[in-house]
Amino acid sequence: MRMPFGKHRGEKIEDLPSDYLRWMKNEMDDEELKEAAEEEYSQREDEGTHFWSNE
Repeated sequence: MRMPFGKHRGEKIEDLPSDYLRWMKNEMDDEELKEAAEEEYSQREDEGTHFWSNE
């Protein structure tokens, strides 16, 4: 799945920084995007593979 809007428009969910995924899973109204963010964030938690933005 790719982000349909915003500064990460067109980027794959798995390529987004973890802080953005955390924001998405807590703030998004779109259930499909929210679920995708939750799944990716949880996978990174389990595998210890988080990466963060530099902003």
